[in-house]
Amino acid sequence: EFRGRGDLSESCALQRLSVDVIRRTNDIKERFEERVQKIAMAIAIGLTGGSQKDREDRAYALLSILSGGVTMARAVTDQELSAKMAAAVKSAALLVAG
Repeated sequence: EFRGRGDLSESCALQRLSVDVIRRTNDIKERFEERVQKIAMAIAIGLTGGSQKDREDRAYALLSILSGGVTMARAVTDQELSAKMAAAVKSAALLVAG
């Protein structure tokens, strides 16, 4: 289960900020991009197998799967559907992580 799926105080800042940054200036977007790149590189360091490029690609995929998954799971009112989405995202993330 995703932490913070229903509680904004425990939700991921990356997931919350992504939606807001879309409507901001290029300067804000560039600063956000720098942070996302740093996060992805930190994730890539923890992944095993494949080349450095492969690990970086998987890190970006993980960030995208997780932040999008939280957004989708929080956007529905049906708690059963939300839990189903969360479980599917977890499975997909584990496959990508290797």
